[in-house]
Amino acid sequence: MYHQMLIRLADRRVQRFLFRRSTKDEPSIYVMDVAIFGSKSSPCSAQFVKNRNAMEFAVQYPEAAAAIVEKHYVDDYFDSVDTIEEAVQRAEQVKLIHSKGGFEMRNWVSNSGVVLSSLGETRAVQSIHFNQDKETGNERVLGIISNTTQDVLSFSTEHRKDCKIICRASGSRPSASS
Repeated sequence: MYHQMLIRLADRRVQRFLFRRSTKDEPSIYVMDVAIFGSKSSPCSAQFVKNRNAMEFAVQYPEAAAAIVEKHYVDDYFDSVDTIEEAVQRAEQVKLIHSKGGFEMRNWVSNSGVVLSSLGETRAVQSIHFNQDKETGNERVLGIISNTTQDVLSFSTEHRKDCKIICRASGSRPSASS
């Protein structure tokens, strides 16, 4: 997401860096013209840009715009609705709004194959787990572990003697996240 956000010309000077191929060479000065990982302002800037883009579509797609503002952190989206039809409509609208701002939503995860196929995702594509929890093999979204097969959400915690863990299976509400 950060590399989709151009930095104003006047602000680019603070993103200068030196590079040289050899210690014998003089360093060259380069400037990043997009937001960068590691910059403290990038997450805040990303939130602002994402929300501003969503608000431009609030009249046309009110639920999707609200979902972008309220159920996103930078480029992670986590949502749940009551029906598959609502999930498909919301996810498609969220994806459309983001595309209008130059952001491509991909790597969707859902407990519904219908939702995934409507978004152009397949179960085969999901076998590539960039956000996979190493211990359980389940997808992780914003620190939450989602087992889409069993439709169960959980959290990973350190084992402590004084820690009580409550397990609760989710209902069969369709969900989508990216």
